[in-house]
Amino acid sequence: MHPAVVQTAISTRKAPKLAASSGFLNKGSLTFPSVKINVRRVRVGSARQGHKVIAASAPETWMAPDDFKSAALVSSREQYQEMYDRSINDPGGFWGDIAEEFFWETKWDPENVVKSNFNMDDGKVEATWFAGGKTNIAYNCLDRHVENGKGDDIAFYWEGNAIGEDSTLTFSQLKDEVCKTANYLKSVGVKKGDRVIIYMPMLNELPIAMLACARLGAIHSVVFGGFSAEALAQRISGSLSGTRPLRHPSRWPPFTLLRLASLLYCYDLERRFSPHTRS
Repeated sequence: MHPAVVQTAISTRKAPKLAASSGFLNKGSLTFPSVKINVRRVRVGSARQGHKVIAASAPETWMAPDDFKSAALVSSREQYQEMYDRSINDPGGFWGDIAEEFFWETKWDPENVVKSNFNMDDGKVEATWFAGGKTNIAYNCLDRHVENGKGDDIAFYWEGNAIGEDSTLTFSQLKDEVCKTANYLKSVGVKKGDRVIIYMPMLNELPIAMLACARLGAIHSVVFGGFSAEALAQRISGSLSGTRPLRHPSRWPPFTLLRLASLLYCYDLERRFSPHTRS
């Protein structure tokens, strides 16, 4: 749905009328320190290839359907408040119960679900969660759902910028792609504890690469695909040694990484020998 196109004339002496050609505005008024803007009900419209055009007067209140409410994890405001209060008063018990829903190869120490210090006078500022526990995020995101009979359920809906450019991935398909990517990373030497920079647009391959890193125990860092080579070089350098850049082969030509390598080298030289950065 396109954002509302609003035409109005604002004056501090007279409350203006506001009209919108699309989008939704509730009946009523918006009040600002020196201006009161009257708002009237308008019709909402949406048009997209493959879908019907919708044009209807929007109601004052939307009530969730009963089937939706029955499947919700939090069914009422009172339940939410109860959960919130427990998360503040008993964080270990609250998060421990939630963590029980996941797969754990080794369980954590139940007495130390969370241990934190935020007072510098008392030592190092840090927070430790589930000390002693051992699991794999990729397994929890994928394998356990497939093993529980949800392999054919949709895991990802992807929609591109162009109309009609979209796709879906089931949990089984996603698991297969993640395993292929993880095996490739392993074949080029990526191992547990390594740092991987992921530089690509918002494609299905992005979460696939992230989950592949998690499957190997590698640490990933996603860099926005619109950043320049210089900005990317700084982020790779900032992640210290042992970093491997990962790009999408069909979207980023090889010379990009070659240029990146030279930029990274120059950046390191400047940082090492500049009188402003020398320690």
